[in-house]
Amino acid sequence: MTFVIVEWKDSGVSVINSSWLTPMKKEAYWPPCKEQKVFNKIIKEQDPHINGSWALHEVKRCMFETDDFEKAKKKCIEAEDTSNLESDDIDSIRRRKLRAKKNFSSSEDDEPLRKIKKIPERPPRFHHIVTNNAQENSCKPSNPDSVLSSGTSTPTSSFSLLSSTPTNNDTHTLGRSIQVTPVRTNLGTNTNINNSLGFDRNILSLLYHIKEQNEQILNHLNKKPPEVGTLPNDLPIEIPLKEIEQIEELEIFLKSDVNLSGMVSYLSTLGGKDRTSKTNNILRHLLTDQLATSFNFRGKRQKRPFCELSLSDCIVRAVKKTESATNAQVEAIIKVWLKHAPQRWMKKNAH
Repeated sequence: MTFVIVEWKDSGVSVINSSWLTPMKKEAYWPPCKEQKVFNKIIKEQDPHINGSWALHEVKRCMFETDDFEKAKKKCIEAEDTSNLESDDIDSIRRRKLRAKKNFSSSEDDEPLRKIKKIPERPPRFHHIVTNNAQENSCKPSNPDSVLSSGTSTPTSSFSLLSSTPTNNDTHTLGRSIQVTPVRTNLGTNTNINNSLGFDRNILSLLYHIKEQNEQILNHLNKKPPEVGTLPNDLPIEIPLKEIEQIEELEIFLKSDVNLSGMVSYLSTLGGKDRTSKTNNILRHLLTDQLATSFNFRGKRQKRPFCELSLSDCIVRAVKKTESATNAQVEAIIKVWLKHAPQRWMKKNAH
């Protein structure tokens, strides 16, 4: 028997029996008891009877596992002060931070390091000219006033900030041509400071506008519904299946290779971020939880064998059509989904 210290997603840590965890260890059941003696008795049971009265809570992570219940309680208290329970030595968790010793040597070799470095001269400021004409994308001659004291003008560089992202009506684009002319100026003048601040404001305004347009496009793309295929036109029953008789009719329908291929093509479009979510989506789409309680994968404990159905092969082929997976990997996901069907059914009836 294993006891696990879990950190709840809401807050807090607790000691639970490892059998209370779901297979993915993302959730855990909690018994409906208020007395500590009753709780201690339940947590030490080898095979607790989990029913609909047990509450299901989300688990953030599993912090520690042990076979000793007393040790688990001590570790639970320790977990309230630290997030690292991998070591059994508490002192190693709260280890004193070592600091490097300071070197007070007066050696002549270190003398250059203690000299104060001379601050480098500040580079000359730039005189910025901002134009709002979207059609001017070529270089322009510099301003006549922007001439060096020697009488020679400085080269002018020009660059464009163009937004190719459409607005809400998809008819306008943003265009800006920003011309920058470096000149030698007096660093203490207020004019250059104001020009620099104005240039920065224009750049920030353009970037903010581009960001808003990109967010609008992403929101529009996210709202687009996923493409879903269509069921075969001659399918004799409606899905999700609710009765054993409907499964028998579907099995007769899938005996035809054409019908089986059409069903595989439809199920492969139901979507999912990975093979687990895709397999679960297909099963939820095909079977109700009440009907799923009549099956397990091999037909043990007086239940019907799901692996003998053509529907099982149809699901495996549909997942493998869009995901890199083996038959055994997909069948393992089906086993887990069928195993937890009674718990899902009881949870729905409880509400």
